[in-house]
Formats: sequence, C-alpha cells, structure tokens
Amino acid sequence: MKRSELLKLLKEHGCKIVGHGSNHDRVYSPINGETFPLWRHSKDMKKGTVEAILKQAGIK
Repeated sequence: MKRSELLKLLKEHGCKIVGHGSNHDRVYSPINGETFPLWRHSKDMKKGTVEAILKQAGIK
C-alpha cells in the first residue's frame, strides 16, 4: 500500500497529521487519543508495516 492510500484511510477514520520530523510525520488518532509515526516517503509499505500503523491508530 502506498503512503497516500494509507493516509486517505487514516483520514477517513478521523486521524490528522500533527507534526513533521525529518523522515516521518506524527499522526494523531482520535480513536485511542495517541500519536504515532508515519513514514513520509511514497514507496510501497510492507503489509506488516501497514497493519502495525492501523493497530497504532486503533483501526484494527
């Protein structure tokens, strides 16, 4: 899954980008009230990485 597709899915669940680092953005999830890193580069992400991000967001 590309970053843009994952970001679109996160935004559909109410997540917002709240900060920027050198390689990652910080994303806030209103579902669980926590922030987590999201890789900024547009390469395809591995399935396990996508699942871990969705778990951190409280979506899975």
